[in-house]
Amino acid sequence: MLDGQRNTLPPDLAAKVRDVVADWQRTGRARRLWAHDKTLWTGHDEDRWLGWLGITDDQLAHLTPLRDLARDVTAAGFSHAVLLGMGGSSLCPQVLREIFGTTSGFPDLYVLDSTDPAQIASVESAIDLRRTLFIVSSKSGTTLEPNILFQYFKARVSQAIGEADLIRLLA
Repeated sequence: MLDGQRNTLPPDLAAKVRDVVADWQRTGRARRLWAHDKTLWTGHDEDRWLGWLGITDDQLAHLTPLRDLARDVTAAGFSHAVLLGMGGSSLCPQVLREIFGTTSGFPDLYVLDSTDPAQIASVESAIDLRRTLFIVSSKSGTTLEPNILFQYFKARVSQAIGEADLIRLLA
């Protein structure tokens, strides 16, 4: 199906969704959303929260750095990528991973959104520490859990490849 969506909902919820969609169509709310119309909500500062609407155009305008990164990652021989995040910082990558799956010739993506030792061990047993790219994802940069996961995997990679090679990689 091109330019469309399919969904399956319980009948009572489906009726409510149809009503809301019809209301948005009737009142032009979708156009207002794309126009960053803050009056869709309280009319205060909600328009400042809508920068994500332009992300596709922005990314398409900057494809070269993304392609360069993909080339560098594959040229470096990474077989896995592990995103270390919590909550909102890992939800989108997890959804994208589930939707798009894996691509031959590119690292398999794992998303670690837990400090549960069993889940950490499960991810660690599925990857080759010597050939894994670790991505620390945190909106603030100070989120405790991803930083703890980074310290853990940094120590594990150091054990696997040696401290000197780790320092060279981090430089």
